Amino acid sequence: MKIAFISNYLSHHQKPLSDVLYKKLHGEYYFLETEQMTHERKILGWREEKNLPYLVRMYSDTSDYQRGMQIIEDSDVVIIGGTSDRYITKRLSENKLIFRYEERILKKSNWQILNPHTLWAIYKCHYKNRHKNVYLLSAGAYLPKELKLFHTYKNKMFKWGYFPETYTYEMDELFNLKKNEIIEIVWSARFIDWKHPEQVVKIAKTLAGEGINFHITMIGSGELLKPISDSVVSAKIENYISFTGAVSPLEVRNYMEKANIFLATSDRQEGWGAVINEAMNSGCAVIANEQMGAVPYLIEDMVNGYIYKTQEECIELLKKLLNSSDLCSETGTRAYEKITEVWNAENAAEQLLRQFECVINNQTPDETIKGPAEWIG
Repeated sequence: MKIAFISNYLSHHQKPLSDVLYKKLHGEYYFLETEQMTHERKILGWREEKNLPYLVRMYSDTSDYQRGMQIIEDSDVVIIGGTSDRYITKRLSENKLIFRYEERILKKSNWQILNPHTLWAIYKCHYKNRHKNVYLLSAGAYLPKELKLFHTYKNKMFKWGYFPETYTYEMDELFNLKKNEIIEIVWSARFIDWKHPEQVVKIAKTLAGEGINFHITMIGSGELLKPISDSVVSAKIENYISFTGAVSPLEVRNYMEKANIFLATSDRQEGWGAVINEAMNSGCAVIANEQMGAVPYLIEDMVNGYIYKTQEECIELLKKLLNSSDLCSETGTRAYEKITEVWNAENAAEQLLRQFECVINNQTPDETIKGPAEWIG
């Protein structure tokens, strides 16, 4: 089997899966980059991958572009996400097998469905080719519900997501890192409106006002960093919240390894939220907004993490965990198991290839598969 994955650029969230697919397919796997990594991402600590045997930079020169287009033509399966459909125009006309890798469409509001531009985009990308050999890898729990409104991808949808590098720990050693004098909470995201860093300040102010002891480390940079840090000073809670600025993905993981709790406050514009994978893999008890795409796939509420709808619910969950370091550890252990046993690149690649085989051979998708590549109709 030969597979081509077309996307804007290869990130550290995509590389582990690509490494595994390249190995399992004995070199018959290619990641086709269609543009250069943005300056914004580089500032956030992302780095461009180089010298990977499966990486083709189609934007670099004419020969690489032509090579990439030939790989697309020759592949048994093409996965596409985060780039223009112009790369698959010929495959669509020839009805060759394509898997779309998509996050949710209605990221801002369900009312977007009434927007002519949104409807036109859905028509072109999803409805127009509904009878062709095109399937869906849903990177988040909410996209299938949105697309079912348009009666597309019937029996052609699969659970999917992002698979950052999975670390393996000796659990005693990991939880020794988390033996903090006071319970440590980590928040990691860009300081922009829909990540809602302001909620962290409001939550901290409430908890501090009730005499609860804790510490929050806020990781990241962005346009709201200064206003948020100023609000912490104004609220006189500098002893409860620290800021790191932008750090590398590796440094983020170091903070997570030492944290007891990870707080994820993004709204529905967070199509997935790979920091949840990373925090769970680091043994954190995650408290996450239900609107984030990864949450229903990764978190079993009150078992391996906690899901909230309102700020008040978030505060109550934090109080519960802040009162029990043992509960933090128990939840973090189950979170770690979810990632290392199910939601990781190795398992995802294996299960995805099994489903590809079923589709190529005109068989019903494997209904025994759970988690990544699970058939959802």
